[in-house]
Amino acid sequence: MAEPMFDGVILTTDAGRTILGCRRSRAYVETMPGVNGAYVQACGYGPRPLAAEGLLAAQGSTAASARGAVMELFRQRERLADGSTLATFAGTDGHLYANCLLQRYAHGPLRIARGGGTFTAYLPVRADLLQVTP
Repeated sequence: MAEPMFDGVILTTDAGRTILGCRRSRAYVETMPGVNGAYVQACGYGPRPLAAEGLLAAQGSTAASARGAVMELFRQRERLADGSTLATFAGTDGHLYANCLLQRYAHGPLRIARGGGTFTAYLPVRADLLQVTP
């Protein structure tokens, strides 16, 4: 199972999973009937919400350096949620979703574990995306 990616950047370093939203249909309701006599015109699929969840992890020789490293990883990915980067999202199953917009990249509570002489910082993250055109 691969980690989710957006624009070639890995969104999670561990325990990644993809959450697929349902496709929404587009329809217009008219005050006058169309050529076929219908008041509702179906116009295909609209945007589809997607999400990716998992952990960002980074190591350091001290707890502070591990925390700094994982927060830098987070900030690098958060910059992609600029509202203008339209790119391909690769889910954990390897499926590609074209024309996606990273709407939000948020984190949960930071946890630091000590193993031997190193510290590992774990940051749970969630990326909310919108596939603009299916």
